[in-house]
This record gives sequence, C-alpha cells and structure tokens, in this order.
Amino acid sequence: RFTLPPDACGAVTVTEELEVDDVLVFAAADSIDGRGGVLARAGPCIIRSADGTAAVGRIEVDSADVDGLAASGQLEAVLRHELGHV
Repeated sequence: RFTLPPDACGAVTVTEELEVDDVLVFAAADSIDGRGGVLARAGPCIIRSADGTAAVGRIEVDSADVDGLAASGQLEAVLRHELGHV
C-alpha cells in the first residue's frame, strides 16, 4: 500500500491510498519540446524499499509527436521502451 505525496509523480494527483501488487504506471501526452525532439520520457515515482523495484511510475509522450508515432506504427515501441525506464 502506498500514498502518493504531492508532486511525487508530476501532475498526477491521487488522494487515496493505492494498493499496488506489481507496478502502476500513469501515462499522458504533454508538451515536452515540440515535434521531432524528445519523443517521450519516463521514470519511477515510488520505489519499494524492500527490493528497489518501482511501484508507481509515469510515462509522458510529447503531444506534438503522438499522432506521427501512431501513424507510423511506432507508438507502441516507444511506450514499451519508456516502460523500461519506469
């Protein structure tokens, strides 16, 4: 069980205790740097002290690149890559 402190996971706000048995990932499209630069970014928000694994993480895809990634069939590969950063 986890509580998510304010600003622990970017703009994500959760006001209740979370029960996470594996990993919970919040994903969003947001403005990062415009088309063709950084496609996405990701990382952990809460790390388990017992084993050092991520319990909660986030993925942000640049909103300027989402349509192009989806149209080219690359969105899933980018999301899978970013999940590795979580």
